[in-house]
Amino acid sequence: GHPPRFLRAAVSRVGSGDTSQTLLLLQDLTELRRLETVRRDFVANVSHELRTPIAAIKAMAETLQAGALDDPDTARDFVGRIEQEIDGLHRLVEELLELTRLESGRVEIVLAPTPPAALVDGAVRRLAPLAERAGVTLRTEYPPDLPLALADRERMEQVLVNLIDNAIDAMRA
Repeated sequence: GHPPRFLRAAVSRVGSGDTSQTLLLLQDLTELRRLETVRRDFVANVSHELRTPIAAIKAMAETLQAGALDDPDTARDFVGRIEQEIDGLHRLVEELLELTRLESGRVEIVLAPTPPAALVDGAVRRLAPLAERAGVTLRTEYPPDLPLALADRERMEQVLVNLIDNAIDAMRA
C-alpha cells in the first residue's frame, strides 16, 4: 500500500438563514509531518555528533587534572588530541552554517584515494580517551597491502567515529 496521509479537516458555516452553506476545508499535512520528522532526526544526529567530541575533551581534561599534567609526553599528546576534537567541532559548526546548501541538495563530497587504515586510526585516536574511561580497549588490525579507497575522508571518519562511539555505549550498557 501507500504511505499514510495526514489530513486536517475544518468545517464552518458560511452565511445565515436560508442562504447558509457549509464549507469543508481539507488540508494535506503529509509533507509538513515528513519535514518535522527530518528536522527532529537532524537535531538528534547533530546532538550525537556534538556529544562525542565534548565527552572526549571532558575525559582528557579530567585525566590531565588527575595528574597527567605532570607527565609532559602524555600532557602534550592529550593537548594535541583536544585540539583535534576542537577542530572537529569547528567543522561541525561550519557544516551547520551551510545548512541551506545541504537542504538544496548541493552537498560537495570530496573523494580522494585514502588509506582505509588512516580513516580507522583517526577515528580510534579520537575515541581512545572515551573508550579508556569506559573500560573498553580499542584495537585495530589490518591485512597487509590494503588498497586505497576512494572516499570523502572527513565524512567517512565521522561515520566511523559514530559507529565506534555507539559500540562503546553498547558495551557500557
